[in-house]
Amino acid sequence: MAIKQLRLFLSIAALITWISAQAQTIEPVDSKDLTLKNYSTSWIGNDGGYEEVHIPHDMWNIYTNNDGIVATICGWDEGGTNVGVYQNGRLISRPEGSGTGGWGRHSGKAVVIDDQYVYQLLTQHGCDGGNDRLNDNQLPQYPPCDKGVEWKTIRRYDLFTGKGAPFNNGYGYKGDMLIVCREASRSLEGLALQGDNLFVAVAGDDNQNMPDSIKIYDKTTMTYRCGYPVTGGVGQIYADNKHGIWMMRGKRIIRMDAMSGRLLPQSLTIPEEVTALSFSIDTYNNRLLLPNRGKDMNILIYENIYQQPTLAGTFGTQGGVFAQDTHFKAGEAGEYRFSGPSAASVDGKGNIYIANTAVSGGRGAVVEAYDERNKKRLWKCEGLIFTATADFDRANLHHVYSPEKIHRVDYSKEGGRIDELVAYTADPFRFPDDERVKKDGAFITSSFKRTIGGKSFLFVSDMYGGMLAGYRFDEQACGYIAIPFLFVHNGDPDKNRDITFWVDQNGDAVRQENEYLNSTEVNQYSMSMFVDHAGNIWRGTRQQGCFFWKCKGLNSHGIPQYDKPLLYPLPKGFGDAKRIYYDPSEDALY
Repeated sequence: MAIKQLRLFLSIAALITWISAQAQTIEPVDSKDLTLKNYSTSWIGNDGGYEEVHIPHDMWNIYTNNDGIVATICGWDEGGTNVGVYQNGRLISRPEGSGTGGWGRHSGKAVVIDDQYVYQLLTQHGCDGGNDRLNDNQLPQYPPCDKGVEWKTIRRYDLFTGKGAPFNNGYGYKGDMLIVCREASRSLEGLALQGDNLFVAVAGDDNQNMPDSIKIYDKTTMTYRCGYPVTGGVGQIYADNKHGIWMMRGKRIIRMDAMSGRLLPQSLTIPEEVTALSFSIDTYNNRLLLPNRGKDMNILIYENIYQQPTLAGTFGTQGGVFAQDTHFKAGEAGEYRFSGPSAASVDGKGNIYIANTAVSGGRGAVVEAYDERNKKRLWKCEGLIFTATADFDRANLHHVYSPEKIHRVDYSKEGGRIDELVAYTADPFRFPDDERVKKDGAFITSSFKRTIGGKSFLFVSDMYGGMLAGYRFDEQACGYIAIPFLFVHNGDPDKNRDITFWVDQNGDAVRQENEYLNSTEVNQYSMSMFVDHAGNIWRGTRQQGCFFWKCKGLNSHGIPQYDKPLLYPLPKGFGDAKRIYYDPSEDALY
């Protein structure tokens, strides 16, 4: 293949036109600076959209007070909403500095709220912007910069403003931190609220002769009341309204006397097929709720909890968003079709609240409220995308594809969110080797929606441009779920590792040895993958030029097939191919 034209976009200056050894015409691209005076900003995938009301892309735990005010927590949110407070479908406050790594603050595993305050587990270290200054309580704002020292704290905020709520003897820059322990080797595993008491599950350190324990604090004065050691480990905790505290330890949930730690007879074993991150006690109905992120994707409901907890039913569609029936396609979003239930709780009226984090992790979150008795959804808030691009379906411009989701766009809206979620396209239970659902895989951020040979395909790449994965669609067999058919990954010439190039041949979406078309790597630091609208694959290979895999068409299974790669050298005057774009209609490479 000969490229007729190679063009480079610049914001102001044009480039010199010349002819390379391969007869590639290098042309300048005229551009002008334009001043926009009348415009609105729109977005997809987030009900907030801007910083102050950003809905997080992760929700690992949840707590609801009697008034139906909900708090969610996650370990990291790119928009800074590590803790979010919601009511009636709106984010009403976002606790400031709640821990996305900046200034040494890292969000913890649990949050609780009452009618006045938010209480968050948070770690503070002193090696990222720390100082030796004192706060208004004449106490340190930061711990020393010492790898063995970290403050493991309960941080308190105003429920409605998100501002820090300081107290006497509070540490931190706002005086709103209660230090539970100071050892970097220890952690805070759970937080519970019962009456005027805050309960904290504290991991010990055998090397320092520190046992696992429960510590109890007065929530008003934020002072220590009492505590007790715990044998067998600590985990997430939740308080009931009958003087008990429940704790999740692996596949067991036990009940203890809240003030003494005495083991009580009530307990349950989590079923083997259930994947649970949290649980809660429904004090309105005297039930235990256990969100299941396993294949059933619903909420297990246990009754008779003050005698012997018994599984009495479930809440939500079995199979969640991946279920297919006469009303919904696999992957299609809808009420009761949970996308990854991570936590659940109940308010003082019996309404149930579900936090979802997509089972691939960090790929989008939804918090939703249901009137369980009347079987209707009351509201939902969506934070569907971390940091990613989305691409239009040229066959239906109202459909936009992000790496794991399909969005329907309403162009008549001006400003604000203009989409609604149609479907999820990544199913980890059906296709566990999908690059988008691997726990420790590449962080997928880029989308290329393509139509090849009249059929629909999706390609995705990661934040570093070092890999590419391809998917086909078969609506009758898999609904909206994308079926893996291609995987490309950088090699490493220093380690004699080739470029990985897998293309499914028989349509089973399983990688087999005879389906690889690997090739010699020349630069492991390549950082650009691009799929043009003919289905050809391009890779910017830094100083070595561009790799090109030509699409030969579809095989009998409807899967694109590829030639062995060509390596185009850089034209004279170019030193580094980092990002590339090829337009087959003009045979032009940008």
